[in-house]
Amino acid sequence: MRQRVFLNLNGKIEDVNKPLLTVANRSFRYGDGLFESFRAFGQKIPFFKQHFNRLLSGMSVLRMHVPDFFSETFVKKEILHLLRINKFYGSAAVRITIFRNDGGKYLPETNAISYLIETIPLKDTAYTLNKNGLQIGVFHDFPKPIIPHTAFKTVNAQIYIAAALYAQTAKWDDAILLNSKGKILEATSSNIFFVRNNYLFTPGLKMGIVKGIMRQKVIEIAIENNFIVHDNISLEEKDIGSFDEIFFTNSIKGIQWVSKYKNFRFFKKKAALLTEKLNQTL
Repeated sequence: MRQRVFLNLNGKIEDVNKPLLTVANRSFRYGDGLFESFRAFGQKIPFFKQHFNRLLSGMSVLRMHVPDFFSETFVKKEILHLLRINKFYGSAAVRITIFRNDGGKYLPETNAISYLIETIPLKDTAYTLNKNGLQIGVFHDFPKPIIPHTAFKTVNAQIYIAAALYAQTAKWDDAILLNSKGKILEATSSNIFFVRNNYLFTPGLKMGIVKGIMRQKVIEIAIENNFIVHDNISLEEKDIGSFDEIFFTNSIKGIQWVSKYKNFRFFKKKAALLTEKLNQTL
């Protein structure tokens, strides 16, 4: 018999298959929401403080009201409780979605919010570098604007959906997105790093990237291990083939290395080293 799975909607534990939201939901109608996704290892959530702070910053940018009870301690307790209810004692992906409550059209009737917590079990008990490198390309059709909202994971994800569909059609594993100035930004669900010798390069926050928590952690680990890090690099498509390695980072998968872009091939030595060092912080 298949195990029942539960979610948390505003503090109430509900079956994931139970209809809970109406067509008036603002995240459905207007993309009026944001989310955080991260990894839990048992009852431990690495880098949770950073994820929670980014969530609050995003809510501020979207002019959402933060309830008095909605503290870091409260949210973490809710997540750990849900993991126990679902009996996800190993590794799990966690997503918390915040959306403005029903009412209004483009102008909301309220800035009060609801929260939804979901958990999904994962097999690996640590961050694992992908065995086969990713094959990637560049997505040109939908440049990402440089605005404050782009630093956060909003539920309006049309750019990333378009890029992922393009990558699928092109038979790539992922796609690199560009900003409105034609500069390299990120992948469809990850920040991006380039490696040359002992130098690490990644696009800067002011270029329109998501303010990745794993991105910042990898930067810190790299500096601790004597890499020279340039975290505000401006790169164009023509620069991609000049690097020894390329890898993507996010809080669910950790580090994922790239093996191929067009006719260029890349290595994974530094990506493997940083994955090892990352797991030592868990």
